[in-house]
Amino acid sequence: MFRRASFVALILLLLSANSSLAATTYTVKMVSGVYRPKNLTVALGDSVQWKNKTGKTRTATPLYQYAWSSVSVAPGHMSSPVRMTQAGTFPYRSATGKRMKGTITVPMTVDPPAGNTATFFTLTMGTEKTPGVMVHDVYVRQNGGSWQVRAVTAEPTVSIFFPSTGSWDIHSRLRWQLGGASSEWTPIVTVEVF
Repeated sequence: MFRRASFVALILLLLSANSSLAATTYTVKMVSGVYRPKNLTVALGDSVQWKNKTGKTRTATPLYQYAWSSVSVAPGHMSSPVRMTQAGTFPYRSATGKRMKGTITVPMTVDPPAGNTATFFTLTMGTEKTPGVMVHDVYVRQNGGSWQVRAVTAEPTVSIFFPSTGSWDIHSRLRWQLGGASSEWTPIVTVEVF
């Protein structure tokens, strides 16, 4: 019994170590009134931290507070990492340096990248359910046509199929249902349906 429990504990430890290795923490520097890099793309589950290299306290304040809470960084210090749990494109700025503007882009993923009309494609838009009254709006278009809503969900993943062959573009945004504010769209993902 003890050996079995030890074996299970070892497996759980290895699995948790592997999952923590998969996530990356990126650093955005606050320098001379700008963010470097100004625009950053990270994967779902990755983290972003801000390092202040100026002589004044700076912030990283999202345009919409649901993206993350405002981060304030004293001169010469670094913020705690902010984990990106939802897909979207999130503009932010410094409340103290008006020209300091940046964007964090978190793409959604689609699996598989191709299939037939019977294939269910899994769209991943979060590492967890959306907080509060937020939802993901998922839009699709076929062969460069007009965008149509395909799903609205608070779940981190959704499975969809495409009824006809061709190239299908997919993108999503995070939307606050009460006020209507939303992130900007994720980058477009294209799947081939044959």
